[in-house]
Amino acid sequence: MENIKRRFESLKFIPFVLVNGMNLFPIFILVHVFLQHNREFSYLLPLLFFYCFKTTILFLIRLKTLPMKKLLSVSIVIGIIGCVFGLFINQSIIFGWIAGSLLGMCSGLMFPSYTTVMFHERSLNEFKGSSQLYSLGYGLVFSAALFKLIDVSTVETFLFLGLNLILLYSVISTYPDYSIPKLFNY
Repeated sequence: MENIKRRFESLKFIPFVLVNGMNLFPIFILVHVFLQHNREFSYLLPLLFFYCFKTTILFLIRLKTLPMKKLLSVSIVIGIIGCVFGLFINQSIIFGWIAGSLLGMCSGLMFPSYTTVMFHERSLNEFKGSSQLYSLGYGLVFSAALFKLIDVSTVETFLFLGLNLILLYSVISTYPDYSIPKLFNY
């Protein structure tokens, strides 16, 4: 078990790529769905829901003090659930609306919580030589696979993104637990 944990800890380049990519990858998938269905308005709604939830989710949770590592994990789980709904987008566009909303929540929560965790956990933030190359390689392979898969099947693309989010969750689960002191009392 400890060996598996060390392997996931060595994959610290994966969160860097996927967290930054969650601002772009769902947009690419949802735009492709819209274009694939002859620019029908109902197929534009998943993309609109993505943007609406991405930009408003932070205002909704700002009222509560939440541990950032927990918020990061929750955002990944929301993204995985969004990908599951995306698997059924060919059955009904309503699943696409839900997928777009959940992926927007995931994207809106993921980047700020990840950035906060990285700011407070300096040992996870040491990107040197090989980690930078692995990060670049993983980003290129992930992007190429995603761009190729979208031409084959939207469902397989959501599956690929969901599986990578599960991998991201596994890597994040090895991060140490700590509390971030509250600086201001609102």
